[in-house]
Amino acid sequence: MCKRDKCIAVVFDNKIGRRLFKILYIFYGKIILQARTNVFLLFNAKLSQDLLSKFRDKKIKFANQASLIITSKILTDSIDGIDNKFYEEQKETIDRELAIVVASSEYKKIAADYHLLTAFYYSYGFTTDAFNKKYEENFSKAKSYDDNTTPVTTKTFNNIRIQIKRRLAVEKNQLVSQLREIQKQEFFKTFPKIEITSGQIASLIGIVSTVFFMAGFIYNKYFLGFFNVNVSRFFTISDYLATSVDKIFPAAISALIGLFFYINGIFNGYRRVIAEYQFEQKIKRHDGIIYASMIGWLILTTFAWFMDLPNKHHLLSLSIFIAAMFLFQSIPLHKYVKDNADISIAIIFSVLLSFSLLMYEKVMDEREKILSSDVAALKEYNFKFDGKVGFDDKATFLLAANSEYFIFCESKCNKTYIVPKNRIKAIEVMQEKSHEKDNLISLFRALLTGPRNENKH
Repeated sequence: MCKRDKCIAVVFDNKIGRRLFKILYIFYGKIILQARTNVFLLFNAKLSQDLLSKFRDKKIKFANQASLIITSKILTDSIDGIDNKFYEEQKETIDRELAIVVASSEYKKIAADYHLLTAFYYSYGFTTDAFNKKYEENFSKAKSYDDNTTPVTTKTFNNIRIQIKRRLAVEKNQLVSQLREIQKQEFFKTFPKIEITSGQIASLIGIVSTVFFMAGFIYNKYFLGFFNVNVSRFFTISDYLATSVDKIFPAAISALIGLFFYINGIFNGYRRVIAEYQFEQKIKRHDGIIYASMIGWLILTTFAWFMDLPNKHHLLSLSIFIAAMFLFQSIPLHKYVKDNADISIAIIFSVLLSFSLLMYEKVMDEREKILSSDVAALKEYNFKFDGKVGFDDKATFLLAANSEYFIFCESKCNKTYIVPKNRIKAIEVMQEKSHEKDNLISLFRALLTGPRNENKH
């Protein structure tokens, strides 16, 4: 009895040893089968690339299905579980390609590796007559594809397994790149070309000017209107535009973010349509994360309003903006409008929505700040007037100003005073106060400290 047989006999004399040996035996067999599966995938990936390059006029589905059928027929002599209807429809083309692949030395070498690993699976451990028969069949097939092939042994198996794994990774990457390039080319064929004309630029300038004006008008109209100031009597167009400059930057950022999500949604929509056409199957959208985020944001907004936390209007504005843009980008506008009008509609919608929500947020936040604070907290300037003005400067603060007037308020804005600019002799800037600059920081601080304790009016 040789040393190997003695070791096995010792192991099998022990019940735990027998169980451990069985586990290792099965585990090693799975490694061999996985290596063989990798050879199958390697063959299929390489063939898919060749068919994609050869049949450029056909859909990606043809290359995928045809390569799988040819690979299965060569390596397993069976196409069970594969779309037989497709094979019957494309039988002449597939059989012609099958003959070409069988004659290729490169593919014959891969097929030989597949059958060599199958033969090794039936020979690596304890064997039976049935296993020996399987070994002989597969080794003979391997020799028919590559006459110079030699049997796989436990010493050579690991190197073969690693080489196959590396080759598969390379072929997979090349196949993915090829598929992406095909879909990219199809995307640019399908997606409408965007041409910017002088008329569109002029329209954009007009829209921007209108938005500037409307931003200043809406803000002053509703903010100062709450304090009984009729802006039409004291403000000019230039005053509205000057006010909007202070509000334009965050609104523009919001509009750009919304436009980005919308255009990204359009691109994804086109890509999905192309993929569904090329693969001839419905691709399921994965919007779960978006929906979960929206629900979480809605819960946070509801909690902020219930607890009367600061920046609740900011949260509400963002919630409405995100929900509106998500719903808007799901509308297939490109089906109902022409000449890239869907992009223009998206720009106008995102700009108007972001400005409207920002104006709402600014007006409500400023109003609540004024009503919940005393004069000392709101006062940033001391004024010296030319003569008497009928109110105590120490008991008022600056509410707003334009090119011709300064508007002052008493505590809680029970009274509002409008003073012409020529009545102001000097303005003293008070020491800078500490302000909350980050909405999210102040919000989380409020979440930790609880609801506000200011008196409500």
